[in-house]
Amino acid sequence: MRTAKIVLCGIAGAGWLASAALAATVVAREPETLRLGERVLVEDGSCPAGQIREVVGVSSKGPGPARVERMSQCVSRRR
Repeated sequence: MRTAKIVLCGIAGAGWLASAALAATVVAREPETLRLGERVLVEDGSCPAGQIREVVGVSSKGPGPARVERMSQCVSRRR
């Protein structure tokens, strides 16, 4: 019984960490540096009503955050 509680707590903790990692920060303008896998929501008026621009660091061209390539798209605000 104790082992089952430990496993259940471990699974719940991993889920919480994963959801925190997927959360995106809302900013007024796109940051100069973006880490690989980092997700930022940019509220700069470039998307239609009800949507916000999502910028994601998708691949790296070399070491350091300045070398991360970005992908952006307009997504629903209800994400």
